[in-house]
Amino acid sequence: HALHLSSSTEEAANERKRGTQDYDSLCKIKPLYEELRVACKDNYHPSLNISIEERVVVTESAMDQKRDMTMEPTYWG
Repeated sequence: HALHLSSSTEEAANERKRGTQDYDSLCKIKPLYEELRVACKDNYHPSLNISIEERVVVTESAMDQKRDMTMEPTYWG
C-alpha cells in the first residue's frame, strides 16, 4: 500500500526539471505541506498564551551533538 499525495503528471513534469532551479524537491508532499502550512497560519496566534522558557536546563543524558555552553548558567532540578 502507498499513500500518494500528488498527481503522477505533476511528478513527471517536476522530474524533467531535475538539476535545474525549477526542480521542487518537495513535489511529492507539496499538497500535504501546503495544507499544514495554511492550518498553522490559521491557528497560530503569537499574542495568545505563549510562554518561552529562557533558562538552560542541564541534563546528564547522552547527546549526539555537543554544545559549548560554558557561559550559560547551570540549573539542576
